[in-house]
Amino acid sequence: MKLLLLLFLNVHERKQMLNLLPENLREHQEVARLDSSYEHYQEIPANVLLMYGGKSNSTWVDMSMERLAAVLPRSETKEFPKLDHFGIDKKAPQEVARAVSVYFLK
Repeated sequence: MKLLLLLFLNVHERKQMLNLLPENLREHQEVARLDSSYEHYQEIPANVLLMYGGKSNSTWVDMSMERLAAVLPRSETKEFPKLDHFGIDKKAPQEVARAVSVYFLK
């Protein structure tokens, strides 16, 4: 993977990505630990904004959003039809920031 990073990322992006790998591993370990336990999320009392890119081309993303929205008692879902998984920071950070601002200013 490190060799592929050399080909596809500039020096700054590569350094940032490598620095995030330990946190990324911890995140995936937590996801694995909580696998199939999404029903427990119904205990979350906070308002939750679920955001995802509509160009993810993955049925599991749509299914995850539907299930989480059904389980979280106070959730709202926002799809970004023109964005993929990396759209938040690579393609349209202003659009995403605007949606977050609208959500919190209600």
